[in-house]
Amino acid sequence: MSNINVLLVDDHVVIREALANLLNENEEISVVAQANNIQKALHDVRVFPIDVAIVDLSLGQQNGLDLVRSITEIYPLVKCLVFSMYPEALYAERSLRAGAKGYVMKSESPDVLISAIKKVYADEIALSRLMTKALISSHSSEIFAPVTTSFSLQSLGDRELEILLLVGKGNLTKEIAQRLNLSVKTVDAVRQKLKVKLGLGSASDLVKFAIEYANSINT
Repeated sequence: MSNINVLLVDDHVVIREALANLLNENEEISVVAQANNIQKALHDVRVFPIDVAIVDLSLGQQNGLDLVRSITEIYPLVKCLVFSMYPEALYAERSLRAGAKGYVMKSESPDVLISAIKKVYADEIALSRLMTKALISSHSSEIFAPVTTSFSLQSLGDRELEILLLVGKGNLTKEIAQRLNLSVKTVDAVRQKLKVKLGLGSASDLVKFAIEYANSINT
């Protein structure tokens, strides 16, 4: 196998440096660039000979899925691998739809990440066995169900899930609108849709649900 040139995209410099040191110990992998946001990442993909972009979903005020979509559209030869703390059961399929070739949770061992890098470089899909089984099964609703509720979050769109998480982190409607470059009216409309889809009766119920969801990700 030829050397795999990797771009690391994560908004935490300590994580990037530690990950770069780890990956560079593998003789088949070279970290040739690092970025902390979408703009820097797209610049690096244009300037450096990148084979695999390892992308975190949370990039400060930005969403890693937007970067995956841009790389896939503009630089189709670059393979994207999502590396995130968010639950694979909720975000892996969304990442694949955005154009990623694989999904690895940050709780996995380094060997799992290295194996995934090699798989996506070879144009293979890199997911856990459980996630692979879920995707090929026609009876996967129980696998996708979150531990915090009996309602499935799989019915939510990417933007709806993003806003739900921001609500759970304590952001007000105006703050969410500014962060996502949306109108307050649009965010309010999404919050109403969330209540309907999740079977919640009031705004306070939505906030409680969102906090529980956000805490389940951060634990």
